[in-house]
Amino acid sequence: MGLLPHILFKSRPKIEINNNKLFTSSLEVYKWNMFSEGNTTLNVSLLDDETNIKYGGTISFKVNIDNSKGKLTANEIKVVLMRTINFKKKITKETKDSINNECIVQKFNTKVNPGEIKSFDFSINLKDMDKDTFNLKNENLPYSNINDMSFFLPSVNSSVLECTYCLRVTLYFDSFVAYKHRPRVFIPINICHQSMQEYQANSYFNQNNINNIQNNINMNNNQNNINNQNNIDDEEDDLPNKEEIEKNNNDYIEENMDDAPLCEAPAPALGFNNNDKNNINNNN
Repeated sequence: MGLLPHILFKSRPKIEINNNKLFTSSLEVYKWNMFSEGNTTLNVSLLDDETNIKYGGTISFKVNIDNSKGKLTANEIKVVLMRTINFKKKITKETKDSINNECIVQKFNTKVNPGEIKSFDFSINLKDMDKDTFNLKNENLPYSNINDMSFFLPSVNSSVLECTYCLRVTLYFDSFVAYKHRPRVFIPINICHQSMQEYQANSYFNQNNINNIQNNINMNNNQNNINNQNNIDDEEDDLPNKEEIEKNNNDYIEENMDDAPLCEAPAPALGFNNNDKNNINNNN
């Protein structure tokens, strides 16, 4: 029995309508989980409102911190790219097992004093995002030319397997604030093997090919109809009309009437007539 073939599935961008473009968390902040320090709002939005990120690309986002009603200094944000893999039961579709990974963890300085509002632009690179997650040195991979495990784990949703990504952004302060009192947002990310621009260009190219093929078919059909009509017209031109038929009949009758015997002469019998016999005797 030979080796079974391996199939590599690649994912395309996910087109969403009316998707949320701004992710907001506004909380009353408690220092040491006891003392209220006012209200702070964290706003995060992806640049170009693009949630589809090509494998190995960059996630760019804007952070706006409204600390105008806060009493603590917002020091930094912690950004975590989380992956969740769910294995489902084939019949009931219930999740029977899950794998959760923190693929990327990064911190960015965002010093916003009490009473201030500031915005920042940041980005994280997805290249080698699983270099610390999997150890593939001793593994026998079916694709020897691909050493990055994340290439095989794009966003996917099927009846038996689901792989999703989420960008978690949490705001930290210059004093201890418990987990439940930290402003925090979750942004769904669709990691795929094709950017939205590539997908649109590919779709446009395929649609043009379909239109060209359809146009060629229509042109061929029209040309065939024209050729068929020309053949019919040519055949009709070769056929004589009624006047020509009647004229030919009259000419034929007149030509044969000149050589026809007079009415007084006896009609010839079938076979040999008497004159023919006399001619034969004379010839003999």
